[in-house]
Amino acid sequence: MVESLAPTTGLTFPRSKGELQELGLHTTWLTIETLLEAWTGNYSPDWSVLNGANVLDIGAGSYLNGDHGAPWFARVCAVNGARVVVTDILPQSEVDIKLFEAIIDEDIIPPVLAGQFAQLPQLQGRTFDIIHSMNLVGFNPDPRLEGALNNLGVRLSEFEESLVRQTRALLNTGGVMYLGQLYGGVYRKS
Repeated sequence: MVESLAPTTGLTFPRSKGELQELGLHTTWLTIETLLEAWTGNYSPDWSVLNGANVLDIGAGSYLNGDHGAPWFARVCAVNGARVVVTDILPQSEVDIKLFEAIIDEDIIPPVLAGQFAQLPQLQGRTFDIIHSMNLVGFNPDPRLEGALNNLGVRLSEFEESLVRQTRALLNTGGVMYLGQLYGGVYRKS
């Protein structure tokens, strides 16, 4: 399916380290490697381990942000066989809609602050092997998130604590999570 979409859309669907490196997406490559190593316990695992994995990408990005902000992590996971759920306030492309299992394209601030993130219809009853967020919270928080929280009178750290607590509950035992360097980088649920 993915191969048949690429020529007609002009979108790229990298499957491997080499393909990500060719596109200059070194951060995505390193993040996937780090998460897969933590999840499998193997150094430099074959990315085929993603086949059948449940992945949640929070603040995944959107084609509307151009190549820099495209949902690269989610795409790589999906084309390697993962069942991917993405969140981003911006909509996904038609191709990404077909690629991802579920999409949350709404403001997640209210449900996170209310402790209701896992009750969103796309997340209800689900758990994940890998949870990822690169530029929403943590070391390099999204300025739009910070602005929206400031308008609500909420500190970023308050939002981050609530998000971490709720996403840890969504992790399978043995699952791994990376939320932009929050709390020391990769977290593995034991």
